[in-house]
Amino acid sequence: MITTKAPIGEIINYVYKNPHSYKDRDLLKKIESLIDLIIIRTNKNGINSALESLLDDIFKLRFDIINDSELVTSIFEDLNSAIEDRIKQQFNKSTKHKELEQAFVNAINIYGQIASSIIAKISNKPFVAINNLSSYQYDDIVVLLNSLPGRESQFILSYIQSSITLDYSFVTSELVFDNELKLKNSEIEYLRSLLKNSIEEFAVYSNLFDLWTPDECDESQWMRNIKIRISTFESLFLRDKLSSDDINKILAA
Repeated sequence: MITTKAPIGEIINYVYKNPHSYKDRDLLKKIESLIDLIIIRTNKNGINSALESLLDDIFKLRFDIINDSELVTSIFEDLNSAIEDRIKQQFNKSTKHKELEQAFVNAINIYGQIASSIIAKISNKPFVAINNLSSYQYDDIVVLLNSLPGRESQFILSYIQSSITLDYSFVTSELVFDNELKLKNSEIEYLRSLLKNSIEEFAVYSNLFDLWTPDECDESQWMRNIKIRISTFESLFLRDKLSSDDINKILAA
């Protein structure tokens, strides 16, 4: 399994806010350490620099969470309730960061659609090669994929990058909402754009790998943007979509 119906970023947020909900203290310490680093580095260097410096930390922590089925199972219902509460807050007129919360809600909604499709498609065909990646540093993965011939490896790298960026954006947005991270208006707007762009890229590559197809009836603005990006991507590269078996072969090369 490589994904959950809730973003990994939201699992990180939930465990951080509810430290007594989970008994694995080692994992909790890793989550708390990541949050501390996000706050310190974002305050000091801004969102973009903080993200670049934390790619490896987020990459490795995601594997720890993905491989811990007990964690996801134990907090699933409470996590969904927490996400629902955040969505309800978006409609509260007293919300301080209305546009960021709107972006957050849109991204959560689209992620849920994509994740449900991915889970349904790969539930009986696990990505065995993905497990091997957990022993690598993020920079090693970048070097490995850049060394492989063909553009498929670049697509996989972009897919990984978009998902890491998305998780960082979810975590950072929640810190802003909870007043644990105070950013300038320009940084808030950058974070909003980061959420929007990363979920759109995640959607485009999910479609490329034939893991998800946008709902034809969904004509919301963000989904229209995604459909346009998918159409543009396909017109530029004119190729058959990769299957999960294709991805495994590339990762195992």
